[in-house]
Amino acid sequence: MGSSFTYQRTITLDDKTLASLKSGTAVVVVHGLDPATLPAAAQSEPSDLVPSLPLAATSRPCAGP
Repeated sequence: MGSSFTYQRTITLDDKTLASLKSGTAVVVVHGLDPATLPAAAQSEPSDLVPSLPLAATSRPCAGP
C-alpha cells in the first residue's frame, strides 16, 4: 500500500546458525508493520517489552486464540 522503499540491515550470525541456514535446517523470519495502516496507538503507546520504545518498534504478530 503506498510507495515502496528499500530497507537493508546486516546481521552477524555465528558459524552454527550460518551453517543451519545454508543446509536448509533454519529460516530467517522478518516481521514488520505496514506504516500506511499502523494505528496511532502503536505509534505513541510504550512497548510492553521495552517501555522506552514505542509499541510499533517491538510489535509482533499475534498467534490467535
